[in-house]
Amino acid sequence: MLTLTLIIVFLLPFVVSDLSINTYYYTVILQGHALEGWSYELKNIHKLNCLLECSKKSDCLSVNYNQKDRVCQINNQILETSSVENNIFQTPEFCYIERKCFMRDCGDILQCYSSAVSGEYVMQPSDGGPEFTVYCDIRESGNWTVIQRRQDGSVDFYRNWTEYKEGFGNVNTEFWLGNEQINRITSDGHFELLVELTNHLNVTKIANYSHFRVGTEESNYTLTISEYTGTADDSLAYHNGQQFTTYDRDNDKKSGNCAEEYKGAWWYKYCYESNLNGLYLTPGTIAAANYDKGILWHHFKGTKYSHKITQMMVKRAPKGEL
Repeated sequence: MLTLTLIIVFLLPFVVSDLSINTYYYTVILQGHALEGWSYELKNIHKLNCLLECSKKSDCLSVNYNQKDRVCQINNQILETSSVENNIFQTPEFCYIERKCFMRDCGDILQCYSSAVSGEYVMQPSDGGPEFTVYCDIRESGNWTVIQRRQDGSVDFYRNWTEYKEGFGNVNTEFWLGNEQINRITSDGHFELLVELTNHLNVTKIANYSHFRVGTEESNYTLTISEYTGTADDSLAYHNGQQFTTYDRDNDKKSGNCAEEYKGAWWYKYCYESNLNGLYLTPGTIAAANYDKGILWHHFKGTKYSHKITQMMVKRAPKGEL
């Protein structure tokens, strides 16, 4: 009887983008071993092309690759569905690579989870960077990746540049996903933004933008936004082209620091028409000195009213849409 110990060896940083259905990463889990008896195709191609070939075949579940002879062995089984005892043999120049599905954003969710429901999922954008957790809002209008939520004041949003860069809070309650993560998602194609605003009378209005992108840190996470539709009226166009500002990184156009003055962090200009990361204020706690420092959307209840619930979320726009 052949006995083998399975050890995770390393992660291959291969990221396959521009596929019609999905994107995948691969984990080498048996360095020096290969599946036997399940191969249905052999090709003399480069390792990366071997992975691409597997990605394009619905019945390919794993591959073996012989680096020395550049032989790609495409298999229709993985360890969980084949007999380890009978169908793996030791061949040092081969490695077994398991194909795993990952999501660039919540738009890919049904390709990985056929019965997906709204909740917490792990994302892996196609830039090859680290994974991160998001909340996917699954609804008839699409599968949305939530990037911000305010609902009860349980999380302090008056934070510094690094915290807004990396993200903070809990994706199941209140949080900011992180400017770095928002950039990584929205740089991978065309995205639209949906902003949902609920006041303290539980009236909800929306603002939808068919083009939304956040730039890199080198651009200070510059906002690109256009093509508004909705019921809340447009309080974000004023901020188009603006850089992100926090109390310790002043990138607005005003002589002072808008984030420090209005106790938030946003794409301020001179200073704002919207300020969704401002202080969480309820009608009974709004003091005269704070009325303009809350969660504000100028065209829905004005700049003297702090909203009860806000949610910002993005989804991939149809191919070619700007």
